[in-house]
Amino acid sequence: MVARFDEPALTALFDRFSEVQWLRPDLSMSALDDEARGFIDDRIDQHFSSLSSHSAAVAERRFGGARVHRSLYDARFDCGYFGRFWWCFSELAPVSPEAVTWVRALDEARRTTLSRARATLGSDVSASIVERALAVARGRAGRDATADEQLIQRLRSRVHDSVIQRWPLRRDPSIDNARTTALALCGQWIVCESLCAALGERRSPWAPLIDLWERGVAPLAATDGAFVVYVPFFERGALVADPDPSGALSVYDVVGRREASDETHALWRQCNAYFDAGHRFKGTMWQEPAVLALWAWTHRFARHGFAPLPSMTLQSVHSAPESVATNTPPSALSTYLPRQPVEPMTAARFDAMIDEPDTDEALLERATAEGLVRRPSSW
Repeated sequence: MVARFDEPALTALFDRFSEVQWLRPDLSMSALDDEARGFIDDRIDQHFSSLSSHSAAVAERRFGGARVHRSLYDARFDCGYFGRFWWCFSELAPVSPEAVTWVRALDEARRTTLSRARATLGSDVSASIVERALAVARGRAGRDATADEQLIQRLRSRVHDSVIQRWPLRRDPSIDNARTTALALCGQWIVCESLCAALGERRSPWAPLIDLWERGVAPLAATDGAFVVYVPFFERGALVADPDPSGALSVYDVVGRREASDETHALWRQCNAYFDAGHRFKGTMWQEPAVLALWAWTHRFARHGFAPLPSMTLQSVHSAPESVATNTPPSALSTYLPRQPVEPMTAARFDAMIDEPDTDEALLERATAEGLVRRPSSW
C-alpha cells in the first residue's frame, strides 16, 4: 500500500517556490511602510513560535524583532560574514548562546521532520518527495545563477575604477567560480518544507521564509542571534548596494577601519557590500577555534535557508589547479555552503540524512574543495 500524503499542498509549495522573484520587493516593501514592517515582524514571530515546539530553550529565550537593512554592506557585517585577510579572525565576534540555541532548534526541527516523514510515509515515498523538491530547485538553478551574476555585475559597475586600481586584490575578472547561494537553492529548506507540506504540517519554522522571499526580501541570521532582514533598495530601477554611504564603518570591518580614509569612506562601503570571487585559507588557519566555530555556524544556518546573499559567503573559493597547492587540506577549500547532491535521492540516502552524525566535526569532515560532500549519502 502506497502511503498517502497531501499532494495539493506539495504542488502548491513547488509552484510558489518556482515563481519567487529573488530580491525584488513590492511597492509596500520597497517603501518599508507600516504594513511591510508588520509583515516582517509577524513572520519572525511565526518562525520562533514554531521553533518553540521543537526546543524548550527557544521557548525560554526572548528573540527580538528583525534588524532591517537596506544596505548590503550593513547586512553583510551585521550578520557576521567577515574578512578576507587572516588577521581579521583575531577580532571575530563569538557566536552567541542565542544564535547557538536558534540553530540547534532548527537542526532539531529538521531531524524531527525527517524522522516523522520516515515513520509516516516510509523511506521510499519520502525519498521520492525529496527528489521532486530537488528537481524543482535544479529547474530554477540556472536562472537564479544568472540573476546572481547579474546582480553582482550591477553592483560592481557602480564602483569607480579608481577604487579597483587602488585595491587591486578586489574584483579579479580571471576568477570564474560557480556559486551556490541563498539566491539559488536555499540549502535544504525546500526539502524540509516539502516534507512538512506532504505531512500536512502548516506551522513549520521554514514556512515564514518563503513568505519573506515572495515579498522580495532576504532573511539572514547574525552571530549574536538576531534575525536580520535585507530589503533591497532600488533607484530608477537600479539596485543600490549601499544607499547610506555616509553610514559608519562596521566595527567588524577590520580592513576598512584601517585603510579607508574620509575621502574613500563611501566607496569603501559600496565595494565591500559583497566578497571577492576567490580566496582560500591556509591550512594553519583552520586550527583557529573561532574559524571552525564560524564555519559550522554559517553552514548550519545555510542548510535552513539563511544562506548568505550573493558573494556574501565567507570565501567563495578559487580552486583551479594552478592556484591550489597539492598539500592544501580539503577543509581549507570549503565554500562554507551546503550544496545539493547531484545524484538522485534514494531511500538509503534519505535514511542516511537522518542517521549520519550531525556534529560540527562531521560537517567539517564532509567538506571538500568544491563545497560538496565526500560520501554520496551525506549533506
